[in-house]
Amino acid sequence: MPRPSLKNQRREEIVNAAMTCVARYGVSGLTLDKVADIAGLARPLIRHNIGNREQLIEAVTEHFVASSADRMNELDAHLSRQSPLTTAIDYLYSGQRSDTTLMLVAEALIAESANSDQIATVMRNWLHDFVAQLSTLAAREFPAAGKEKCEIVATGLTGIYFTVDSLGPIRGLKDFNYNAKLSALALLDQLR
Repeated sequence: MPRPSLKNQRREEIVNAAMTCVARYGVSGLTLDKVADIAGLARPLIRHNIGNREQLIEAVTEHFVASSADRMNELDAHLSRQSPLTTAIDYLYSGQRSDTTLMLVAEALIAESANSDQIATVMRNWLHDFVAQLSTLAAREFPAAGKEKCEIVATGLTGIYFTVDSLGPIRGLKDFNYNAKLSALALLDQLR
């Protein structure tokens, strides 16, 4: 049996390879053979460290949610106390924070939600948490706006951001991205 630190390192390598696999081929294209190929490991090591395909999908889903939470914590660390939602918009639309693999995994998991109630539940909760975090920031910056209005604006901001993020791999969208940020800021004006 490998040392715990080596086992954890191996597991992380496998999950990262599985994330790459899902980003390239979608959840339906995730196989132990492809993950082994991407990781540069023998297939039995994938089974030994993670398990079967379903357990690999579960590990990818968990890793995606944890990575998203880490990104939101990173965002929270950069927010100004006086205008947290405005700062969040600047941060989200900076273009330097986008992670293409994470975004492609999100899209693959969203697509797989049509086939898996378990993944649909996880993704629904993930989306709800994202909107709730933006709504909380809105309420902090615009306390007089009211909870319902903050939630509505947070939902709109989420839609705009996810659209821009999902189009990120297309190069040459500088004007579109700029206008999307202006749209987000215009939506923010609804809270004033």
